[in-house]
Amino acid sequence: MRLARLLLPLLALLACGCVSDRHVVLTPAEGPLAVEAAALKAPPFAIHVSDARVEPAVVGEVRGLWRMRVARVESVVDVAEWVRVALTRALAARGAEVLPPADERAQASPPQALLEAEIERAFCGNVRGYHAEVRLHVVAHVDGRAVLGTTVVGEAEAPPGPDEKGEVQADCLERALAAAADGVASRLVAGIGAGAGS
Repeated sequence: MRLARLLLPLLALLACGCVSDRHVVLTPAEGPLAVEAAALKAPPFAIHVSDARVEPAVVGEVRGLWRMRVARVESVVDVAEWVRVALTRALAARGAEVLPPADERAQASPPQALLEAEIERAFCGNVRGYHAEVRLHVVAHVDGRAVLGTTVVGEAEAPPGPDEKGEVQADCLERALAAAADGVASRLVAGIGAGAGS
């Protein structure tokens, strides 16, 4: 009987399906860039981003008592565009020129220099603190030559605590994306450099 009384509130919660949606605003990093002069020697890049996730808007979850999920976290901005802007910034910091999506050179088939990124994961949870992970599969070609093909992961954490407005999760996701984008740019510099030396 005692066990039944303990389980009743839990069963009632499960029955009513009390999982709500929480919305966060994901913003790219801002401020001046410290540009590495001529680190990335290549034609202007076109960046194409696709999203392989089943639910593109979902970027996390909130777990409460007994680690039950009480809310889904959804982005109010397009996640693929959020990633594209971060990659643009990371490449620009390496001295690369990145073509705006509307530029006719970016729409050429294929562009002279192309970075394709597929979002495999962009998620922040809150079990024992907040942990965000952004995983991108990236492929790059310059003048028809493959210079990069790899998966890059960026992670970020924050200690446990209240996050009623989703600001902590948004910050973790932004830092994780910045780390992933920086990793992509670093590997791209190395890939182009290796190709030039061969």
